[in-house]
Amino acid sequence: MNNSSNLLVYVSIIVVLVIIIIILLTVIVTTLKVKKSSSAIDEEDFNKQLNIVNEKIAELNDYYSFISEQLDSKQKELLFLYQMINLKGDQINNLTVDKSQSKSSKKQIKNNKKTKNKSNGSNQSINEFNKQVVKLYKEGYNVEQIAKKMQKGKGAVELAVKIYC
Repeated sequence: MNNSSNLLVYVSIIVVLVIIIIILLTVIVTTLKVKKSSSAIDEEDFNKQLNIVNEKIAELNDYYSFISEQLDSKQKELLFLYQMINLKGDQINNLTVDKSQSKSSKKQIKNNKKTKNKSNGSNQSINEFNKQVVKLYKEGYNVEQIAKKMQKGKGAVELAVKIYC
């Protein structure tokens, strides 16, 4: 918000300067009309006023250049900040995804250990069980049907389906 308020200040200053120059030009034109009507045009006076107006225009151009450079600089600064914010947001998202994946893999390892312990320590029977679950699941049976058919718990079948299918 600070940058937008600075921008408004700069634009306001430029508008005020342009109005001042217009007023100066109006005064000069009015003065010239008065002198012309009296037929006493002083060329030296006219040149002095014209030089003053030219100096003011040059100052205004310099000020405009300064304001433009400042605005460009602020715009680049804002773009950089937006890029940094997006980068940090992506990093935070990646950290939360990694953390949730790590938690789910830890749970799977714990569940695998529990199912191995429950199956009387026989790795071969676990592998056969998992192969049979995968086969039935691919044939179109749902988890409940597989559990009834194999006379196993629904949770064990769900775990096998989640891990191997």
